[in-house]
Amino acid sequence: MAVNLFSYQRGNSLLHKCNALAKIFFLTAFCIFIFVDAKWMSPFFIARTAACVFVPLLLLFLSGLSLRIFFNLWPVILTGVFVTAFRSFDLPAFSFNREGFYSGCIYALNFFMAALASGIVFKTTSPLQIREGLCRVEDALAKIFPFVKKLNLALAISLTINFLPSIFEYWNKTGLACKARLPSSKKNHFGIRIFTAHLSAFFSCLLYRAETSRRAVLNRS
Repeated sequence: MAVNLFSYQRGNSLLHKCNALAKIFFLTAFCIFIFVDAKWMSPFFIARTAACVFVPLLLLFLSGLSLRIFFNLWPVILTGVFVTAFRSFDLPAFSFNREGFYSGCIYALNFFMAALASGIVFKTTSPLQIREGLCRVEDALAKIFPFVKKLNLALAISLTINFLPSIFEYWNKTGLACKARLPSSKKNHFGIRIFTAHLSAFFSCLLYRAETSRRAVLNRS
């Protein structure tokens, strides 16, 4: 199944028009807030869980994106299920742990909503907007700490953020390329050899993209 996360999608919604730097700072604060430890069913826990559910849904409404973004998060859902299952049983006795099950469910919910909010923000913020916003922060810090400019942090962070969509893009492309080279009778079958070829092509494409970006940065520095 194709995965398309964190890639920019053109639009004219209210969230598209918001300041890129404000969106990044808000997303960072939101992710920190929902993962802060809280006592079960305490007022802060209830407020945190409510914000965890409400904020991403509000962002989705303001972005004008389709509900298909939920289906694109299936790897996050699988990860949440695995974490919940792992926390639900004590080893080696393999006895059911109710508290672990509850904490696993809450963690899975927080993880999913953080991924949803991140996906929405990056789908409504272009790579250029991210770079320009981070450069403004870097310029402001450089007035106080001049050495910051030499570190070129804005470029490094923006390249890292913009590299994320490439991971899913190349995974989909290499998967389609592998399937196209298979006989019709085996296109829907899973095989170790097929998966190994897919993985090898995937990492080769990522390394090529990383090396190309590195040379481009060196040529402009």
